[in-house]
Amino acid sequence: MVKKIFLFKKSRKGVTPVIAVLLLLMMTVAAAGGAYVWISQLQDDFMERTSSEIDDWDREAGIEDLDCIEDTVSVRLRNSGDRTLSINPVDMLVYERASGERKDEYTRYGLNLFDVDDNDDELDVSVTDNSPHDDFASVGQVTHYDITVSENFEDATYYEVRFRFGDIGDYTISQSCRGVS
Repeated sequence: MVKKIFLFKKSRKGVTPVIAVLLLLMMTVAAAGGAYVWISQLQDDFMERTSSEIDDWDREAGIEDLDCIEDTVSVRLRNSGDRTLSINPVDMLVYERASGERKDEYTRYGLNLFDVDDNDDELDVSVTDNSPHDDFASVGQVTHYDITVSENFEDATYYEVRFRFGDIGDYTISQSCRGVS
């Protein structure tokens, strides 16, 4: 019986060590190639996202002064970033600070701050103090806008006014003001 087992083991054919090594090498090369392609695509995606985020970092706008007087929001905007802004259209969202509720009677969507003459009649925007409204987009420029809303602000009520710039990935700046009738 022992002889039969020994003969059985001897007669069995298997993979030679040379072929086994070649198969292992081929599998290793294929795995490394697949990993290289995957990591390269992943790196390209990260580089693309990072470069667009860096572009957004260089763009910055700020509010220098904000008043809510009667039916007008008077605001001085400054481009304090390192790049020229392309900010139209701009949404002006007004919230009551105490409740956090958005006040639709004061909120304005789609304001055109560059070409003031192109605004609809109900979106009344004017440039004051002979400010160069075409230059607000330029680095370091300040422009004073008066934006008319549909109702007078409530006296002694605090509001938060947010300006949302659509081209900068919904970049928003905000400041508080106190209503004066």
